[in-house]
Amino acid sequence: MQTLTRLVLIMALAPALHSVLEASAVDVSIHDLTCEYRVDPLGIDCVQPRLGWKLQSDGRGVMQTAYQVLVASSKEKLTGENADLWNSGMVESGES
Repeated sequence: MQTLTRLVLIMALAPALHSVLEASAVDVSIHDLTCEYRVDPLGIDCVQPRLGWKLQSDGRGVMQTAYQVLVASSKEKLTGENADLWNSGMVESGES
């Protein structure tokens, strides 16, 4: 489940970043994924866990303006917006 959590966050955030940066030639990566301030937690006792991530880019002035978190039972179910467990919808926010 640890790998799936990490994969889900990467898969969910990458398309939103890609669409924003599509017109530019800037590479952006997502790293330091956390849930309740922990890396790869084994269990969370929280109804609304806090998710976190950091962006890294070689481009100047690159920042997050929105995000969307998708949660699915498998990698295949993360295509488009067909996540079978949860979809936050697009959230306009610079907070990560």
